[in-house]
Amino acid sequence: MVRGLILDMVSENMLSNPSSRGFLIDGFPRELKQAKEFERIVGRAPNIVIVFDCSMKTMVQWALHRGHVEHRADDSEPAIRQRLETHYTLCEPVLTFYQQRNLLRSILAEEAPENIFAKCCSVIESLQ
Repeated sequence: MVRGLILDMVSENMLSNPSSRGFLIDGFPRELKQAKEFERIVGRAPNIVIVFDCSMKTMVQWALHRGHVEHRADDSEPAIRQRLETHYTLCEPVLTFYQQRNLLRSILAEEAPENIFAKCCSVIESLQ
């Protein structure tokens, strides 16, 4: 089976650092197949999976702002909405998979970045 580049990088780093206190992986897995393959390779499920919950309106605003700051021509509102719909469609089975296993932690991400960060810290600290 051909594994994806991200899965290779993640698993190699995790498996080569067994004494680490843990890893925070951003944006992965995005598909159910990746989630299952990750667990097969690493040998266990993640301790938690954090999902940032915010409205489509907020996501579009963030992406439009990023496009303006980074001068990205591909960040028009229709393109952003299409990418988000695709993302949600792919990720929904992953979220359901982890929710059924009581690993999913949802953080409302409609607040100031420092508040969202504090919530993330709280979720991670709850593991210790």
